[in-house]
Amino acid sequence: MTEQIQILQAPSRLDAVYAPTLRNDVALAAQAGVTVLIVDFTDTVFIDSSGMAALVSGHKAMRQKNGRFVLANVHGGAREIFDLTRMDLVFTMTPSVEAARRTYGDGV
Repeated sequence: MTEQIQILQAPSRLDAVYAPTLRNDVALAAQAGVTVLIVDFTDTVFIDSSGMAALVSGHKAMRQKNGRFVLANVHGGAREIFDLTRMDLVFTMTPSVEAARRTYGDGV
């Protein structure tokens, strides 16, 4: 089966301002039949509870469609939030978008 991959670029601050946009983007991807949704955290340095809730919602939406929800390049302060909340055990994380594509997608 060929995977349909979409990459979303997370903002520098994943907070209450951006969380609704992320929820909407994930819902649209799931409805469109995306099977692997990669959220690129290259520029993200901060996540608040609204941002984390949007990620949990996205993870659930993709799982309900038998898809994968992958977080790539989570680092610094953003990574600390995942570690402190133990959400790093919930989400699939890869060191880069390329690693996510190789592991879960088209091998590019």
